Amino acid sequence: MSEPEAETASRPARTQDFLVDGRTPARVERPQNQDELAALLREANSAGEAVILHGGHTGIEIGNPPSRYDLALDLTALDQIVDLEPEDFTVTVQAGISMSTLEQTLAQHGQFVPLDAPLAERATVGGLVAKGRGGARRARFGTVRDWLIGCSMLLPDGTPIKGGGRVVKNVSGFDLPKLFAGSFGTLGCITQATFKVRPLPVADVTLLAPCDSFDAALELGRAMGRDVHGLEAAVALDAETAAQLNLDIGPALLLRIAGIGEAIDAMREILAGRTPSGTTQQDTDPALWHAVDDLEAPVLQSGVRADDVLLRFGALPSHAPAIVAAIDTALAGVTTQAIQTKPRRWAYADTGLVFAALPVGDPSQTAATIAELRGVVEARQGALTVERASPALKDQIDVWGDPGEGVTIMRALKTQFDPKATLSPGRFVGGI
Repeated sequence: MSEPEAETASRPARTQDFLVDGRTPARVERPQNQDELAALLREANSAGEAVILHGGHTGIEIGNPPSRYDLALDLTALDQIVDLEPEDFTVTVQAGISMSTLEQTLAQHGQFVPLDAPLAERATVGGLVAKGRGGARRARFGTVRDWLIGCSMLLPDGTPIKGGGRVVKNVSGFDLPKLFAGSFGTLGCITQATFKVRPLPVADVTLLAPCDSFDAALELGRAMGRDVHGLEAAVALDAETAAQLNLDIGPALLLRIAGIGEAIDAMREILAGRTPSGTTQQDTDPALWHAVDDLEAPVLQSGVRADDVLLRFGALPSHAPAIVAAIDTALAGVTTQAIQTKPRRWAYADTGLVFAALPVGDPSQTAATIAELRGVVEARQGALTVERASPALKDQIDVWGDPGEGVTIMRALKTQFDPKATLSPGRFVGGI
């Protein structure tokens, strides 16, 4: 078999690796540099093809099914450190570099960027920026927009643009990096990103507090986030989620504190008087907190694909208990006959973010449950996003919910940046 024939024979297997909600691309390309990427975008845009950008596939399931899908662009070959300035506390990297590689590189210089990504060994910087979110440490450090100071992008027609810079300073004019952060690959292709970084803390401690119930863990975490200055994370776990993290403790609250020794000692004293008996503390194990991040990932730690529906509830922390009560009411008795599993719940208690993983069931019943829960959340000025679902369920729901009045501006931006709807058509808020 000749090389072209061998490549053609292998192509169906490759395209299957780039499925999006059951849709298969006609072809997959893996550009080796920005010029190749620009040429591929330009050709696809000119031909009226629909393109979906791919990194580590840790967040590709977020979004509505694409209305069209012709070309998958794999950006993982763009994986270089472009510029590292430890004295200026900045780093510039290509979009295809993994978060774990960035983390390890910065650690060699005693620094870090406090952004958490599920499956960090696979998650790419470009994907992290495209999602625009923070993780368990969001209350302390914010989201991607708080650490991103510069970006280079390609528009759908291959035109290069950039915004911000490589130094930590105020930049006049429209802030393009913040626009692209959270755009989920619908405005352009992020090729390079510059972040400000922080020194690694002198001490980093984790406390594990057993609680009587998930509700109690959530309430304790809310109180800690409100009253303890400098707390890095407060994650409430129900018993099933704690077990997935290999914590044989039942419902629990995970607390993380970090900084200089004196500050750690002061926070320890405060927490000691507020946490239940049986609370343990230890030097932070990064693997544990990576496992917490991985709860949002589309695969479990064993490598087995997660067979569930993942819901993400965002609201003010004060509304989180009412949302959890609504989840419990709506999901009471939800199990599957094939695998007797219960819904799992966890929360970043100090931010108001609550997650629920539901066993796969009848799509119509699940869609009705989501509609019921969405009504409860939106009545509290919150939002429910379906982060992970089967194509059959997505065909019955809008994963984003009501976009509100802001969708008019979002559609105008989409038209301005991507007039031919080349990138991820139909996948974002309001069918953008």
